Amino acid sequence: PEPEPEPEPEPEPEPDPESEPAVSEVADPLPSPLQNPPVREQPLDGPAVPESPLEDGELEKIENLLQETRDQFESDQARDRWLLLQVREPIREGLAKLFGQGTSISDSTDQGKFILSFWIDGEGWIYDLALKPAPGAQINAFEIRDMIARLNPLPAAPAGVKTPIKIQLRVQSLE
Repeated sequence: PEPEPEPEPEPEPEPDPESEPAVSEVADPLPSPLQNPPVREQPLDGPAVPESPLEDGELEKIENLLQETRDQFESDQARDRWLLLQVREPIREGLAKLFGQGTSISDSTDQGKFILSFWIDGEGWIYDLALKPAPGAQINAFEIRDMIARLNPLPAAPAGVKTPIKIQLRVQSLE
């Protein structure tokens, strides 16, 4: 007798592709919260340590820009203090003597009794004085010019202040 053919093995059912990912597609397991990623040791109060030589140059550029900004801020503060205390205040006092105690000055270009504009150099000399009276305002330009001439020279500008500076002041009577 002839041997009976062996039955063919039943094919294994194909897994549903949506239900189970293939072994190669399984993601790495998430790190345990108890496992910390490696951290480079550096002092807390020290400067940032670059991770690459490229970053090293970037840090230097940032530090230089930061220092330039600090220097500019300090120079601006010195300039503003000088303009307020050493330039504007003596002019305001001189104008108050001419026009009375109710005289004020401001940087605004709005209407006032008159607009006083001038340049001041690094040594404190005021020059190119110009007056623009408001319509109908009566001012004695010669008195104002002479008062400014008596103030010259004002204290010199602090080191680092870029001069000459053009100043325009609105003079107003508060009476």
